[in-house]
Amino acid sequence: YHRQSIFHGGKYLSSHALMDFIESPALFHDKIAGLMPDRDSDAYRNGRAAHCRILEGPEAYRRRYVFGGPVNEKTGGYYGQQTKAYGEWRAAREAEGLEVLPDSTDRLCELMAAGVAMHPEATETLQIGEPEATVRAPYCGTPCQIRIDWLTEQAIVDLKTCRSLKRFAWDFYEYRYQNQFSFYQKVYENASSRRLPVLIIAVEKEMPCHAAMFKIEQAALDKAQLENEAAIERMRQCQATGNWPTGYEGVHAIAAR
Repeated sequence: YHRQSIFHGGKYLSSHALMDFIESPALFHDKIAGLMPDRDSDAYRNGRAAHCRILEGPEAYRRRYVFGGPVNEKTGGYYGQQTKAYGEWRAAREAEGLEVLPDSTDRLCELMAAGVAMHPEATETLQIGEPEATVRAPYCGTPCQIRIDWLTEQAIVDLKTCRSLKRFAWDFYEYRYQNQFSFYQKVYENASSRRLPVLIIAVEKEMPCHAAMFKIEQAALDKAQLENEAAIERMRQCQATGNWPTGYEGVHAIAAR
């Protein structure tokens, strides 16, 4: 999937690439040019592990990830990450195709999985479906691709981790989730001739790791659709002219509060 992305030499526009363009055409262009390689932060790694544990189950999770390190028999604890013993153990695990993460990530993933399992509607939604469903289709004359966290016959479902469910409605607009999910909805519709509603399962990544479920109103997705399509048209203009503005040109006012 990632190798087919426009950011990795492929031809497909993804929702994250479109969000970068909306934020700043120059940022988008720099990523395409390889001037800003993707950074795999602890937050991204933890998020991937949580998605695997919650959506694909404990068996797939244990096949993909390993936690902790080699045990020092003298102390009963793990060897430090700077030791030769740890380096050899990690290299051996990675050679087996495993991703090494700390025990704290494992504990957090299990807590988040338990939080989702306690939510009846979320549990029912995740009973039948396909995890990590890749869909490709043209949108506004542009090759596009999406990877849906959980695809059912009735809905597009996305899993989001958040610091607090109380702030999730703020996060929704701060991180342009409406644009992401409108993009998902339209690409899927173009590929299948079916429009599906969009559901979000949000789970806290801090204690108490509660979960909630949201349905995005179609009016929010329709408004974001207009923004996305206007952005794709601007992208074509930038490609034609070679002019990639930062998005911060001019003088900006800061209003009184």
